[in-house]
Amino acid sequence: MDHPSIIPMYGIIREQNSYVHMAMKLVQGMTLQEIIDDHLLECKKLKGKALLDFEQKSLSERLSYFIKICEAISYAHDKRVIHRDLKPENIMVGSFNEVYLMDWGIAKIVTEKQEKTVAKEAKSKGSVSGTPGFIAPEYILTGQVQFASDQYAMGAILFQLVTLSAHIDGSNEKELLEKTIRAQLNPLRHLRSEIKIPTALRAIIAKAMAHDPENRYENVALLADDINNFLQDRETVAYKDNFSRAVVRSLYKHKMATALSVLSLLLIFAAITISSLVQQKKSIQLAQQRELTLINFQSALEQRAGHIDGHFSKLSNVLQRYGDKVKYLLESPRQKNQTLRFYDYKDYKNKKDNIVGLVPSALYGHEVSVKSGNYKLAPGLELKDTRKELLALSPIIDDTLAYMAESGANLKEDTTVEELEELALNKGFAIRWVYSGLANGLLVNYPGMGKLSEAYDVRSRFWFKHSLTHQKLFWSSPYIDLFGQGLVVSAVQPLYSKEDKFLGVSAIDITFDYAYNTIMDAAADKRTGIIKNRYLMNKEGKVILSNLKEMSNLAEAEKTQEEIQFKEFPYPHLINSIISQKSGQIKLEQDGQTRLIGFSSIPTVGWFYVEELNFDSLLE
Repeated sequence: MDHPSIIPMYGIIREQNSYVHMAMKLVQGMTLQEIIDDHLLECKKLKGKALLDFEQKSLSERLSYFIKICEAISYAHDKRVIHRDLKPENIMVGSFNEVYLMDWGIAKIVTEKQEKTVAKEAKSKGSVSGTPGFIAPEYILTGQVQFASDQYAMGAILFQLVTLSAHIDGSNEKELLEKTIRAQLNPLRHLRSEIKIPTALRAIIAKAMAHDPENRYENVALLADDINNFLQDRETVAYKDNFSRAVVRSLYKHKMATALSVLSLLLIFAAITISSLVQQKKSIQLAQQRELTLINFQSALEQRAGHIDGHFSKLSNVLQRYGDKVKYLLESPRQKNQTLRFYDYKDYKNKKDNIVGLVPSALYGHEVSVKSGNYKLAPGLELKDTRKELLALSPIIDDTLAYMAESGANLKEDTTVEELEELALNKGFAIRWVYSGLANGLLVNYPGMGKLSEAYDVRSRFWFKHSLTHQKLFWSSPYIDLFGQGLVVSAVQPLYSKEDKFLGVSAIDITFDYAYNTIMDAAADKRTGIIKNRYLMNKEGKVILSNLKEMSNLAEAEKTQEEIQFKEFPYPHLINSIISQKSGQIKLEQDGQTRLIGFSSIPTVGWFYVEELNFDSLLE
């Protein structure tokens, strides 16, 4: 199963005369139970407003982890896999706040035929697997696990995340199982009595842990949607709004739009003696249309920002797995009978016959090979001094095309290797280059090519220098690719040994077309003169991409091959507000016109997507 929140397996290895080993991602972080325990201790220490502020923030953090686990379980259920042992101890949160669902040791695959049999026939009580307290009552009674049984366990985890206390007590397994069957759960209240649990959140937990599986959510994805609706202060399926709650929610959520509506109503009341009922109705409708226009504008903006963030998040995950494998190969080299899969860049330049798969590519503008890679030695480094590393890294050639293909859109599952090679050479994926630079000056690159100079030293590249001050994956600013791929941005993963020795970096180059097309695309609103400008702004307030050419020295950088210099956001007094608020709208007066600045964060790369509109034209 390949999902960002399911612990990835790199392979199954069997040494001669030894055991079978599974190579899996090493996660540096904490279990969800440890996070709950830490927050519990903090809540015990704090008082008054400090307690309320801490718990409000930490609850949102815990619920965000919960949503990611729901997404992983929903993916597994779609593959017809039931986990059967969901609990806080089996959930890990990494150092980047990435969430992993662990311990699939007792997971079960259920066919559609088996699922229908469980739904129709009563089963006698049998043995069950899992952790008492998290095992669903129907599983205990019948011995038959269902997809809804995982949801019950998710509800129990949610209970603990919200209350910071156990959902059920028992001195032994038998007592826990009996209490589960009788639905004798602990009262749903927070560890600290000062903190009140919202009714909507209570209803979500009750629905997820309903004793009868038929009364739970139809699937885990709907449970995640309800948690997300709660965090966004929207109506939930578990706790429908009545009229008064709907009105209050709307007024609170759309403060600016509400102010416009109230002002319109006051004007209507002042003119009621000279206005007809028909005119009043039209005024109210106009206010509602304006409010809806503002909501739709922000929703469309956040959707575009979300697409960009999802794109970069997926690519970050690809690089992390590639970098982990590079580090694994360097630290555990197996050179016996190993074939060198990287060739000297000069061999590519001279088109030697020994190069595997070297063909012309219109996309790259020169001959490349997607069946092999090239290496480049820094000046002063000799092949004999780094041949060991080249041999150790050679097996990764078999996987690199697959890493690149993960950045493609709508690829069929049965796409062959030959079809992937054809796509890479002619149409291209978002990832154009995959490479690693070692501390000794060795560069290995894929696809293989010869477009390098004798003086090229990977250690002199600005992204390599930046990695010396980073321990974690980071994204570079956009720059001009030396080898004809235009504007690119690099994701860079510094590599450190188990002893914290710097080994080098692994990196991927991404074409910036995806974000650029989003900036330039005016399809969201084709009415002329409304969307004035679009920007991608970094957290330093610099505009890294815009429809305004003068926001950078892009043309000059294309000639000099230097790093691009970016100008400051045109409204510097708004930068702090945009960075602190993450998402929203700001209205301002500029050159006698009213402008609306809408913005949303792109958390994976730490950027912000901003649109500048003509406010009056938008409302018209």
